[in-house]
Amino acid sequence: MAVCFTKCSRLTSQDSVSINPDSVKKIIITLNGEMMQAMKEKSPNKYQALCVDSLLTVGDNMFMSSAYALSHDLSAGLTVPAHDYTFRLIGNTAILSYLSVSYDIVHGDSVFDSKRTLKTFVLDSGKWKMAAVAFGTRDVNYFTPVAEKHQKEYPQYAGIYQYDAQNADTVFVKDGKLYDATTGDKPDLNFPVSDSEYMTKGNLFKVVYGKDAKGRIAYYTEIRSDGQRWKVPKVK
Repeated sequence: MAVCFTKCSRLTSQDSVSINPDSVKKIIITLNGEMMQAMKEKSPNKYQALCVDSLLTVGDNMFMSSAYALSHDLSAGLTVPAHDYTFRLIGNTAILSYLSVSYDIVHGDSVFDSKRTLKTFVLDSGKWKMAAVAFGTRDVNYFTPVAEKHQKEYPQYAGIYQYDAQNADTVFVKDGKLYDATTGDKPDLNFPVSDSEYMTKGNLFKVVYGKDAKGRIAYYTEIRSDGQRWKVPKVK
């Protein structure tokens, strides 16, 4: 979670408004709605214009320090609009927290993601802009590993699994253990939690490897804690 504060001694046209939390809250919620609309439209220029540089973004194994970088990596569309707002005003800094549900399409499967978002806005040259954002869900794994029974099959699991056009998951074997590394991330140890399900320490998803009609590993199925599941094909 990241919070950004700013201190400015120069008076601006909105300084008189900034002392009224209710007025600023309306401005910030409206601005947040404009940002979500830009995300829905996949409009990086519109989104970037509502941020200050350098913007700080953290959440779920991601870190960005540029409004430009974030604006070109817009998240999926919203199915449940922002709600359950919490708002705080500290001088020329406003903090907004809310819940939302977004979705993505993975090889024809709909994947829904419920998360809490925390955004920090600052009064920049007379206009409110987002200066920092943090988001995420519970990422502590409480599942207990079980004995590994399928180590002889691990070389069959190894390969590249294509999540989408930009992201792939490389599965490999090292010292008899199963690892995977998604695009841009460090390798994670995969450990069995049942006879067929594997997990990593920092992720609540379960992975089950699947075979095609010829008995070859052709994909894996990711299973979320809420029961959602989708297939990721093995491409190499």
